[in-house]
Amino acid sequence: MLTLGGTLTDAQKSTLAAMAQEEKLAHDLYAAFGTEYDLVVFDRIAGSETQHLAAVRTLLQRYGVTDPTAGTTDGKFSDPAVQAT
Repeated sequence: MLTLGGTLTDAQKSTLAAMAQEEKLAHDLYAAFGTEYDLVVFDRIAGSETQHLAAVRTLLQRYGVTDPTAGTTDGKFSDPAVQAT
């Protein structure tokens, strides 16, 4: 929930950054599945995850939160726990 005045708490900012990494993880996995298996469903899901990440990135920008996925390549994450996944 947003606080009054349209600002985020530090916990909310951390959650939003974590959401970006989760959406990128989902995209990267489904894109890899799509490369491995010739099934259009994986391409479609990867596309949906791209849209989800774009929405989260809009919020990151709106609230001045650094995007932890910016400039990362497929399968690379700044959070060690996400990277281990």
